[in-house]
Parts: sequence; C-alpha cells; structure tokens
Amino acid sequence: MAIHTLSQLFAQASPTFKDMLRDSENSALWNAQTITKEGREPELRKLRSLYAKLKDVHDQSMFADDECMHRIAVLVAAQVFSRTDAPTENDTLIEHVGETAVSLLRQEVFFGFPAINWDVPLSLEDGVALRNYLERKRHFLLYAPAILELWCDRFVDMWIALFKHLPDRMFKAKALNRGAFELSTPLVDILDDPALAVESLLGTFAHDDLEQHSLFEPLLAIVNDNLFEASGIAFENRATSRRPLLLPSKSREPAHQLPEIYLSGTPFLKLFEAELSVDVPDETRFEHAHVVAGTGHGKTQLFQYLIAKDLKQVSAGRASIVVIDSQGDLIDNISHLDVFGPDGGMHDRIVHIDPTDVAYPVALNMFDLNTEAPTPLEQEKLLNGVLELYDYIFGSLLGAELTQKQGVVFRYVARLLLMIPGANIQHLRRLMEDDGLEQFAEYIPKLDSPTARAFFETEFNSREFDATKKQVRRRLWGILENKTFEHMFSYPHTKLRLSEEMNAGKVILINTSKDLLKQNGTEIFGRFFVALITQAALERASIPKAQRMPTHVYIDEANDYFQGGDQNLPVILEQARKYRISMTLAHQYLDQLDGKLKSSFAANTSTKIIGGVSDKDARAFANDMRTSPDTITAMRKFDDHAEFAISVKNVTGGTMRLRVPFGYMERMARMSDADFAQLRSAQRMRYCVPVDEVRSALSKSVGANEMSGADNSGHAGDPFADPYE
Repeated sequence: MAIHTLSQLFAQASPTFKDMLRDSENSALWNAQTITKEGREPELRKLRSLYAKLKDVHDQSMFADDECMHRIAVLVAAQVFSRTDAPTENDTLIEHVGETAVSLLRQEVFFGFPAINWDVPLSLEDGVALRNYLERKRHFLLYAPAILELWCDRFVDMWIALFKHLPDRMFKAKALNRGAFELSTPLVDILDDPALAVESLLGTFAHDDLEQHSLFEPLLAIVNDNLFEASGIAFENRATSRRPLLLPSKSREPAHQLPEIYLSGTPFLKLFEAELSVDVPDETRFEHAHVVAGTGHGKTQLFQYLIAKDLKQVSAGRASIVVIDSQGDLIDNISHLDVFGPDGGMHDRIVHIDPTDVAYPVALNMFDLNTEAPTPLEQEKLLNGVLELYDYIFGSLLGAELTQKQGVVFRYVARLLLMIPGANIQHLRRLMEDDGLEQFAEYIPKLDSPTARAFFETEFNSREFDATKKQVRRRLWGILENKTFEHMFSYPHTKLRLSEEMNAGKVILINTSKDLLKQNGTEIFGRFFVALITQAALERASIPKAQRMPTHVYIDEANDYFQGGDQNLPVILEQARKYRISMTLAHQYLDQLDGKLKSSFAANTSTKIIGGVSDKDARAFANDMRTSPDTITAMRKFDDHAEFAISVKNVTGGTMRLRVPFGYMERMARMSDADFAQLRSAQRMRYCVPVDEVRSALSKSVGANEMSGADNSGHAGDPFADPYE
C-alpha cells in the first residue's frame, strides 16, 4: 500500500511484536552499580539474547528499511507546511526542514541496528551503553505508532515556534515581478526578533513526554550544554551553581550570533544560517541606494556581485546598466566577460567609454543634446531640464557651485550654443572672449526668447559681467590644457546618444580614469555623464511608463561627482526615479560628503548598504536603518566573503546581513585577448573618432572664422536636427 500521510504510516507501524518482546520487558538494567565480576557472564548471555530478539523484531519491521526514514521526513516536512502558512515555493526553506528531519531521525533508535562482534569481549562501559540502547529500542518497538506520532508532533511544534517569528511577507504568495532584484541573506537576519525565535524553539524541548520516551536526547544534551555555557556556568558547577540560566532574550550578544551560541552542534543552526532570497522590486530600486564601505572591505566586489545579477535582466532584454568608475578594475572586469565577446549572447549590448584610448577619443559634445519632444509643452519642459543640468555641468567646470551671476551667464549662453550647429566646448570658450559675442552675433536673432535676445544685446558685454566671463574663460583654458578633454569635447557631434543606448538595454561602462584625468578631470567627466543620464531620463517623459526601460546606474566614488552644497542632487535623483532609473551611489566614509550632501543622500535613498565603517558612521546610519550601531560595526570581512548591513525601505523591515562572495564575477567566463581586441575595434568605430580627425575638427573650431566655412548640413534651418538622420 502506498503511504501518502503520516496516519497511514502510523497504522503500518502498529506493533505486532509484543509477544516476542514480553520476556525482555522486565529485564534488569545492566549497569556498573549492579554487575559484579561473578555475575557478568549470565548478564552477557541475557544481553546477547535480548540483542538477538530485538534485532529479529527490527529486521521484520518497516524500520529496517532506510527508505522509511526518508518517507517519514518527507511526510513530516509536508505537515510542517500544512500546519503553518510557511511559503511552500521557498525551496531553501523546504530543503532545510527536510534535512533537519532526516538529521534528527538518525539520532533516534528508530532506524538501524548496531552490528556487534560477540567474539570480541565487551568492556563494562560498552556493555552498559549497549543495554541502554536495547532498552530504548525495545520501548520504541513496543509503542512505535504512539512514539512516532509524538516525535512528529514535537518536530512540527519546533517549526511552528520558529515560523511565527518570520516576517509576514515571507508567508505571502510571491508576486510575479520579473524585474525584481533578488538578494540572499541568512534566515537569522530575516527574523523579526532572532532572540525570541531561538528562545521559542528552545521552549519546545521542555516537554515531559520527550524525557519519558527518550526522544531527541542527543539534541537536548547539546542544547543544555550550549545553554549552560552561554550562562557562564562551568560543567562541574551545573548541579550547585545558583547563577540563573541566561536565555537568548536576555543576552547582550549581537542578535545574528545568538543561533550559533545556543544552537551550535544542532541541525537548526544550519537553518538559521541558510541563505534565503529577498526580492527588491524595481519600484523600490528606483528610490536609489547609498553604499558606504571602508577601504578594503569589498566595495568593488559588492558592485560586481550586484551588477552580475543585473546582467541576467539585461540578457533577457528587461534592463540596462550604467557603470561610472574612476579606478578601472571594475570596468575592466565587466568589459572582459565572455558574454560580450563576438560569440557571446550580449556581444552587441556593451558600450565602453574609455578616455585612456587616446588614439581614438570618444566623440562627446555637451551642446549636441536632443531637445526635441512630441509637443511644445514637453519640448519646453525638456529644454528647461537641460538648462538646469548645465548649471550642474558648468559648476564642475568651475570647480564650485555657480554664483548667481555665473548661473545667469551660463543659462543664456547654453541657450545660444544650442542654436549653433556643431557648437562645442571651444565655442563656449570663444564666447567668453572679449569679442565673443561678435563672432556669434548671427545666431542671436534665432533665439526664440525675446528676453534671451535682450540679454545678449544689452547685458552680456556690460562691465557687470566682465569679471564673470574672465573667471569662466580662465577655467576653460585650464581644462582644455588637458589633451584628453580637448579631444573628447571638441568634436562637432556626439557619437554617443546615451538615452538611445539606455533605452536599447545596453551595458554602458564609463571609465572616469583618475590616473589619466586626475582628480578635477575625473569630477568633470563624471558630472558630465551624470548630467547625460539625467537628460536621458527627461527624454523619457514622452514614453509610456510601461515602455521605459529600467536602467540601473552604479557610481563608485560618487562623492567625486556631487559637490558640497550641491542643490542638483535631489533633482537628479527625483527625475531618475520618476523615469525608472535607479542610482547606486557608493563611497568610503560619510565625511566625504558635507552636511547638506549627507542629508541629500540620506533623504533620497531608500536602500542603505554599509560595511567596514567607523563607529561614528555606524551611529549616523543606525536610526535610519532601524538597527543598532553595534549591528553595523559587526559586519566583517573574511577570506572568501564580506558582510554588509543592508536596509531596504518597506522590504527588510530592519537591517539584514548581506554576504558578498569574493571573486563572484572573476569566476564568470572571460573572453580571450583577441576577442577583446575585436570588441575594442567595434567600439572605436561606433563611438570614437581617430585622433587626427579630431585635430582637424579642432583646428576649425578654434579659429575665429571657421563658422563661415563649416558644413552645416543637417542643421540648416533646424537647430535641433539629428546629424545622423
């Protein structure tokens, strides 16, 4: 008969061996206190007789079949989930319930039977142990159905006690969210109160019927040892000590360490440490993340781990990724992945912006932006957004936030430069010269704003703005002294349309190389791309929400790209959120941000990921993450992984522990050097220009009269025409 329920199994286990076992029922226990040397031989004969009789009974029972143990484990695990609201689609949870059942069943006398070589004399100690085992075995075989049912009931009780401490979201049906980001965290960090969870589990062991039938004896012995040790009571003092037992709820140890303290050596510890998945919905990710990780704690490994997970969504055509990194290692690791090779599944999904490729500078032009929109209202919104972003870019060019005068000049100048076909940073520099307005006077009438025209006609050349223009001019000369910037920003047209690449589901890698560009150059380059990302977000206004490609932006050393008192950060993050772009902003310690910037990061990021930080930073994050500073500072770095405290608004409840394995991306398949050379060649053709061609264009834009001979095809009569159409 097939067994589908525990009731059927208990029925099959009904005792039919009472007559066989009756003679042994009143046998005296053989122990060191009652056995003399002279009486040992008769007792040995009784022991052998009992052994043979019990073995015969056992061999005829269902418990001789090891498969029976696994059937019981499966059935009792099913009962656990039927009597609770535990999520049955959680494979990890199901696996651990089943494994724990098997582990604890193996410790009982239910299954198996020891093989004894009776030709070898038994020591007194071994004889006592064998006799005790046989008595327990006899008791079980006599009352197997009742004992087995009791064991299963108590096993289920243990899980009920544990599951009631899982957060409610663990018991809800998993929503279909193909874009959800899946994180793994130990079960102990998902529990609402780990101390009470452990204590509730321990409470299920305090049943007289367990002792009466000698059930869970090895488990209870280990738990008692752990409890006494946690209470600071030495083994030899257990019987006499007046010190109260220290329960988990009274312990001062970090919550995530309590399972190891009280459950070490039991199969339940493995469960508390089991990695369970927690889904972070896209809508939550669009509320952005703040990462703070001390030097050497594993920030790059964290980024690689998170990005590797996002690559699965990119491969499925459901997301795009942007990475801004100034150190190079992160981008180097990503760009060499085999999936981007000629035969890889994403060979056409990568964009690699590399200023260190000086022979082929990427063609960028901060004034070749798309300001087209389907309606006049949307176009006005987009243009205003672009002008607002220029404040952010120009502030970086000057190395400080714009003064009121500088802001006025830059906003009007930006409007004018957007009207000039092929305008680039050289045109900005020339416009700031004493005769700059004369060089571009023909474009002033094309401005659609009477106020803008009046500004250039009456104010721009006034003495009030002379000092401002001189400051800007001096700063631009300093920037253009860097040949890398001169080459990248002086080409008439941009070959990288960031919004198009983001909407196409690409992986866009932007190396802001600090080695080459130095600190100030890195800041300028990074801020330029942050502005492009935000402008790409604004362009999505005309795209239906459901069609906006989720884009996940990772910015390492984000403090380099957001200056003190920067008022643009909240605007940038809000625009990104609105148009389904998430930003993960990382740096090393909080003092890299000034007070206002700290507040902006805190208020505009729903996810916090912290590790390897100082006590001061831990205290600063504790309240926002609804945890203690000690929990944050308890995050450790190990040989093979690093721990981070992670808090996700409306997802984690409090703080969880995120384990980041080292070498996660390094273990992914990598392309050959030849394949990478082929990839680089394709990138050059698509996004870059040979340096000689750039120099030719540069010689024209630097001269005073180049506009008269410039090829304006594609722009004549339409200042917003796409040069590629």
